[in-house]
Amino acid sequence: MRDLSRLIARLWEGFLLVWGSRACWGYRALVHAPVFLLGVAAIAAAGFLAHLTGFVPAVLVVALCAGALTVLTLNGVIRVSLLASVDVEHGLLLVELSRKRETPDGRDQVAWARQRAASADAPPVWVVQRIRRTMGAVHGNLRDVGDGFPAFARDRAPSWARRLLARCTSPMAGALAARAFADASGRASSQAREGLLLYAAVWDEAFRWNMALWSVGHIFTLAAAALAALPLVLAAGASDWTVLASAVAVALWTGFAVQRVVAAPILEAAAIVAFEEMVQGSSVAPETEPQLREASAAFRELDDRAREAPEMERERSF
Repeated sequence: MRDLSRLIARLWEGFLLVWGSRACWGYRALVHAPVFLLGVAAIAAAGFLAHLTGFVPAVLVVALCAGALTVLTLNGVIRVSLLASVDVEHGLLLVELSRKRETPDGRDQVAWARQRAASADAPPVWVVQRIRRTMGAVHGNLRDVGDGFPAFARDRAPSWARRLLARCTSPMAGALAARAFADASGRASSQAREGLLLYAAVWDEAFRWNMALWSVGHIFTLAAAALAALPLVLAAGASDWTVLASAVAVALWTGFAVQRVVAAPILEAAAIVAFEEMVQGSSVAPETEPQLREASAAFRELDDRAREAPEMERERSF
């Protein structure tokens, strides 16, 4: 009961922080809107194909399109950097608000946050990817998920379930990225490295908080999907199964989109507040950094960039 009250208190603090960043919240929704609409269009197209050609051919066509989209994204033809940048820009504003620092009001919030993120020594999408991969290495190599959740101990849970739990990095990864880019010096890579070392130092508590907030996010997704599914299924009535399946898929996609726009910033703000409280007075053991460098290639890349950034700044100053 005490843990539940603490979680509710953190979520309320997160909501208040996000409410103070309404301009960035609106900008975030505007950027995510085309992704949501494209998803709805893709689901409708898949349902139409299934209605015309049958289930199996439609699945093959959709799988082919999804594979092509994945290849184009991985090769940089389609970029996800804008979505990552918007999320980080909103996050750094939340960090500043949580620290009671002066920030712009209204639409000036967006321009201010974009300028702060653009002046950093590394692009947001690059930093976020390495934070997530390093956190996965912490969960899988340096620490055991069974220490945080005994039900996932080696002798109790299958390996696939343990690996799945180790891959859960949101919303704490967003909080670490926001914390890194909120640094006024612009040394996001160095701040991200510091944040990951602190995360490893307070891993037990941070991991449990992360999973609690992650669970709240999925509950919100399912609740939003259920609310969206009811009118869609009722409207479809006794229609063909492809129409009903498309309605359910649109509802699930809607729940996910609403969670990404509405709930994710609140969860991230709650993670920011919780993490700042966790690391107060905490120290990083000397052996943590070499262990993390050995365990994670992503952390090595981040660490190398953090070490190179001051030298590059000195070269530019000359």
